[in-house]
Amino acid sequence: MDTSLPEIRLASNEIALPPVVSKPTVQVLGGSITALDLDGTVDLLLDMVRERIRRYVCIANVHTATLAARDEHFRKALDGAACVVADGMPVVWRVRAAGYPEAGRVHGADLVETMCAAGVSEGLRHGFFGGLDGIAETMVVRLKQRFPAMQVAGVWSPGVIQTGESSPLHLLETISGSECDILWVGLGAPKQELWMAQHRSCLTMPVMIGVGQAFDILAGRTVRAPAWMGAHGLEWLYRLVHEPRRLWKRYVIYNSLFLWYLLLERFGNSAHRARP
Repeated sequence: MDTSLPEIRLASNEIALPPVVSKPTVQVLGGSITALDLDGTVDLLLDMVRERIRRYVCIANVHTATLAARDEHFRKALDGAACVVADGMPVVWRVRAAGYPEAGRVHGADLVETMCAAGVSEGLRHGFFGGLDGIAETMVVRLKQRFPAMQVAGVWSPGVIQTGESSPLHLLETISGSECDILWVGLGAPKQELWMAQHRSCLTMPVMIGVGQAFDILAGRTVRAPAWMGAHGLEWLYRLVHEPRRLWKRYVIYNSLFLWYLLLERFGNSAHRARP
């Protein structure tokens, strides 16, 4: 099986902000995962908004954790985040096994909905960047139906962008001019993490969060796996059954590599040194 992967590179204006969140973390394949659950993540994001320090947050699953172990440029993007919380249950189980049983899954769609609800009393202004074919606009309409009092600062659909591609200055100025408190970025991994790292210094909102497939789920374009499958670490199987041609390579290769790297870590070897 060919496990070669394309190298990911940031543009020359990449930034690497040091983690600034004083929460316990666990090393998973060499990357730091913050031991939080959904409620703890929401509380943290609200605090970050109040502090008004420009930062971004990433969500890690098996795919992104494994990719970061293989590509130093993508790892830099994750290392520059204020925190990285766990989405996929295998990552959550690894964090719990390290002594943090309170850690839980932070699914992107759950996080968006919970923050929209929690942000009403705070007067939070939400911005949404990403999605194709009106997905972001449809998502916002559905969110407003559920949370009529939520404030939407703007919706921007950049179309298809290449990994590491810089956004035009006029678009960045428009996003900053919206005065949103939170910018939800739905470009999919690894594009969204690299985009946030690359553009963090150009944007003025206090928090950016990469939530990937959440845009499709909340817009009703993609059906989410049943809760019991997600809780048992089987959401990947549900997605694979529904999109085999697009996702088979990701899950066959990355899931296998994730387990292999965890085994190497168990015997004291670094995932970095495990790369072919």
